[in-house]
Amino acid sequence: MNEQQILRKVQQAIVSYGMLQKNDRVLVGLSGGPDSVALLHMLIKLAPKWDLTLGAAHLNHTLRGTDSAKDAQFVAALCQKLSVPFHLQEQDVAAYQAQHKVSLEMAGRHLRYVFYNEIATSQNFNKIALGHHADDNAELVLINLLRGSGPLGIAGIPPKRGSRIIRPLIGLRRSEIVYFLAQHRLEYVLDPSNSDTRFLRNRIRHHLLPFLAETYNPNVSDALNRLALIARSEEDWIDRQAQRVFEETARPADDCVEFFIDPFLKLHLALQRRIVRKAVQHLSGDLKRFSYRHIDAVCRLAHHGAEERPVQLPQGLTARRKQDRLLMGKNLGTYRVQKDSLHSHPLYTYTIDDPDAPPQTLIIEKAGLRLTWRCIPADGLTSWRPAGPQTAFFDKDKISYPLMVRNFQPGDRFRPLGMGGSQKLKKFFINSKIPRSERERIPVLVSSDEIIWVAGHRMGEPAKITAETQNILKFELLLA
Repeated sequence: MNEQQILRKVQQAIVSYGMLQKNDRVLVGLSGGPDSVALLHMLIKLAPKWDLTLGAAHLNHTLRGTDSAKDAQFVAALCQKLSVPFHLQEQDVAAYQAQHKVSLEMAGRHLRYVFYNEIATSQNFNKIALGHHADDNAELVLINLLRGSGPLGIAGIPPKRGSRIIRPLIGLRRSEIVYFLAQHRLEYVLDPSNSDTRFLRNRIRHHLLPFLAETYNPNVSDALNRLALIARSEEDWIDRQAQRVFEETARPADDCVEFFIDPFLKLHLALQRRIVRKAVQHLSGDLKRFSYRHIDAVCRLAHHGAEERPVQLPQGLTARRKQDRLLMGKNLGTYRVQKDSLHSHPLYTYTIDDPDAPPQTLIIEKAGLRLTWRCIPADGLTSWRPAGPQTAFFDKDKISYPLMVRNFQPGDRFRPLGMGGSQKLKKFFINSKIPRSERERIPVLVSSDEIIWVAGHRMGEPAKITAETQNILKFELLLA
């Protein structure tokens, strides 16, 4: 083990997962512990390779009184010494926990992420770097296994979440991080709560993993990380298939998702569970407080439930059967089932995994259209504003992949370019005088669940070109 080998592993993770691009502005979540301190120093060493601009942010949880304040002072002094811009905020995590009735760990995590995202947005950082490493990942996989989680839980910590959150140390072991700190005689702070075995994670870290390594497999951490890698890849593929089926099977609105019972029951039980989860995410934005028993109860309702026996779910949601439909949402007592079919035109869904990979064209047979794209440097574009509605230009580095190309879905919302807010896509179609018969043929381009282009009509605010844009993705819509 030496420093160059450690830095090569970090670079390998960065390149493998596409974490960094040239001229990125990176905000480091800096707790003051060994992982985040090592992360900051490693990114300083690697900054010239990507021409990075670095900053750091620290949230004082105020859980340990003067010790918490000392941690904040330590990281502030460290950033001053390294000439790294520093951002500090205090939050009463215990009060948030009591108010929202969540675990202390979840409360702290939520407030940290809110703070990091606020600073990143206000200070124009396009990446947030966190210090999670391979042993953290192994611990989480074991925690989720013990809790009976599904494939998503076994997938562990994602190296990259969306286009902003990155974890450059995800390929390093804790021992390699400690070695790096010792070699450079770098100081850091230790949170005594990390040794408190009342917490499950600490019992796994200090008791279970060492026992497994000594008794069963000395490379158990590597084995668990390999399991997470396989599970994450397969989960990603399965989730894409489930999304396609959800769009073909469900009728989503703002406050309700409607399924036709017969097509739903023809699906494999695994897909039924997946699209029920998709419905929950559509209605609530996340799956917090939802467990296997909630999802399974909705599936059982579809198979056996009577109309007068609705299923009460977390976050104020209810599932019930009504005529030939399964409904999920809020205030379902006054909901009227729509009499028309799901769609008057066949659905279509495609994905673009890598815009640089050929062929850079997509035939949308059910719409009689062809979509083409190519990547160009910003300095190769004289002007994009005179382009007609069949052509669109986007900041390639602001797009999350895979991109989805699909037709209009009930409940879709859209932020048209140049407008301050969002509006229902249905209202946009009405205002644009687009006949109802044509709406479901129109392709929409979706990045991270946001519509960035109503093809042939209007670009959206997400991924728009700015003065800082380096790489452009050009799309054209043509007749097939």
